[in-house]
Amino acid sequence: MNLSIVAKQLELTDAIKAYIEEKIASFQKFHLDVIAVKAIVSSSERNGKKGFGIEFIIQLAGKDTVVINQIDKDLYAAIDLAEERAK
Repeated sequence: MNLSIVAKQLELTDAIKAYIEEKIASFQKFHLDVIAVKAIVSSSERNGKKGFGIEFIIQLAGKDTVVINQIDKDLYAAIDLAEERAK
């Protein structure tokens, strides 16, 4: 499985990267033929409120690509919610 993690308007720390890798590794237990996963982490501010977004683009062999977007005020909560939606 190929893994790509990209950050937009946010510094990608080792802790964030490790957390995302851990969550993506949990997809393996479903025994799907995952070809590649791209995780895009972003930071945004609307109406004076800061928020974080995570997008998982999951490519499965022989199936359509799955795209999951999640936004939350806490980055780790957004990652957790996106993982739950992927499952």
